[in-house]
Amino acid sequence: MLQDKLISYIKIFFVGIFVGIITRLTDLLPPDDIWAFQSIATLYGFWIVSIIILVRCSSSHKNSGLNVLLYMVGMTISFYVLQYILGQFWSMFDNGGFKTSLCMIYLVLSVICGIGGYILYFWNQENKLSSVLLALPVSALLAEGIGTLIYFMKHEIYLFQLLFDLISALILGVLFYKKSKYKWIYCIVLIIVTMIVYSVIYMPFLDII
Repeated sequence: MLQDKLISYIKIFFVGIFVGIITRLTDLLPPDDIWAFQSIATLYGFWIVSIIILVRCSSSHKNSGLNVLLYMVGMTISFYVLQYILGQFWSMFDNGGFKTSLCMIYLVLSVICGIGGYILYFWNQENKLSSVLLALPVSALLAEGIGTLIYFMKHEIYLFQLLFDLISALILGVLFYKKSKYKWIYCIVLIIVTMIVYSVIYMPFLDII
């Protein structure tokens, strides 16, 4: 259980830095390989699962929000700083210097994720809202899994992300279903939100490829 202590927040921040470095280094792997490990940074599944783990391990709303915020900030900073450093040596990383605008956008998104982490912690209450919150991240994983499945069938790429999304959605879906007090609400929200997320985010992209 993560505690509301400075040393704990420092550790989370450095975990974020480490994860940012690892995901940046996946760009060194072959881009057209069937597994496409680079997708871990560009798609949302890994980050959704990371946030879920942090929220589940947090000890309070404040702790949850700060853990998610610091993790995402650490990841964002190391991701773009390492890109700039590696760009001095490898042309594949050199895209016109430090990506200040992109870094700022993702720092803002990190704040939004921190707020989301604070809100998601309400899933520990035994009420109807908690059943809704439990369904949301699973819906996002399932929607991305459907999108990557269709993309994989057309292009035979992103197999890693496909397996990660679907397996994560299955495991978390079952765990959160058991945790949910209002299972009918959980199931309805899961289906509706999955359809909405897929239709709004993934289907438009799949229609143009």
